[in-house]
Amino acid sequence: MYTTFTIENFRGFKNLQLADLARVNLIAGKNNTGKTSVLEAIAVNAGENSAEFLFRLEWYDRRRAIPEVATIFNNFDVENTIKFTGDTSVTKSDTLPMFSTGDTLLSEISFIYDIEEIPSRFKRELMRDLERLSRGLDPEALEENIEFVQLQRFFNNTELKKYLLSSYHRFPSGLSGLGSASRKQGFIFLSARRRISNQTITSRFSLLEMQDKTDTLIQALQIIEPKLRGIKILNIGEPALYVDLGLKKLMPFSGMGDAIDRLSTIILAISDTPDGVVLIDEIENGLHHSILNQVWQAIYRAAQLFNVQVFATTHSYECINAAHEAFSETETYDLGLYRLDRLDDGEIKAVRYNQRTLSTAIEYNFEVR
Repeated sequence: MYTTFTIENFRGFKNLQLADLARVNLIAGKNNTGKTSVLEAIAVNAGENSAEFLFRLEWYDRRRAIPEVATIFNNFDVENTIKFTGDTSVTKSDTLPMFSTGDTLLSEISFIYDIEEIPSRFKRELMRDLERLSRGLDPEALEENIEFVQLQRFFNNTELKKYLLSSYHRFPSGLSGLGSASRKQGFIFLSARRRISNQTITSRFSLLEMQDKTDTLIQALQIIEPKLRGIKILNIGEPALYVDLGLKKLMPFSGMGDAIDRLSTIILAISDTPDGVVLIDEIENGLHHSILNQVWQAIYRAAQLFNVQVFATTHSYECINAAHEAFSETETYDLGLYRLDRLDDGEIKAVRYNQRTLSTAIEYNFEVR
């Protein structure tokens, strides 16, 4: 698990330090203080260690336009190197120099609307990437169906160094997963707005079933739907989850509502990332405030069971209060709240609340969001 994490020269952060990280960490703060950017930085450091991944993540999340390169650098200063550094309880992770002014200066993003426009000397690399991502499907057949390809250009001084395939869009049926920000071993990033596919949900539940730990999910979902007796995988057209509510027929899992969808996504992500990190943007989405205390208890039990560290953003005072109450009832208060504040000079700092300071803030109704 991370014990500290530092972000340098990335977006709104000149130097942001998160210290004394817990098993579960909440990131709060006003709009445009960089809450989601913290999750992005941890994702890059914990997973792909790749600048290219950061751009794919933005396209995958669909909440921002593809950025001008300079906007990723603090104060648009491309002369400074972006670095993410994490200390863990085992060893210090590598500092990631995402961009530098030496060999790998990212100087522009190109959009190719017609695959035939791609220079022939780079097309072979593109086809190799397609073949790798298509898991053995015919890359030439894929080529015929591509409507949009985004590429990044990397320059070594003035000489073009290479094209790096960044993301795909609008693939034919059955290939929609290509080009999304796929999970590497070590982390899962849960977007605030993007629903996880039925295939992913089913796959993650299958892995949980193989470990004979489906009760972890069922007990969590009973917080929302007490009538839920069990979950099964049925193959009707394609494998999908169905729930037993004691009715005449099983209910399709996909029709159970936003709260079930959100909580199951979180629990299954935790179970699918043993010894890793789960990053959740706007964790309270779809969850009623009256059940948040129990939700936090379920998340903590799953995080302990699979030895997962959780980072989540929130705008909700009820969510913060519920987390504090839930962790106050545990043997170890393994929760950290970090409020991001923008100072008068434009710098952003993180203020950490422990059990005592958060309890005082809640008692006197101080603003902690």
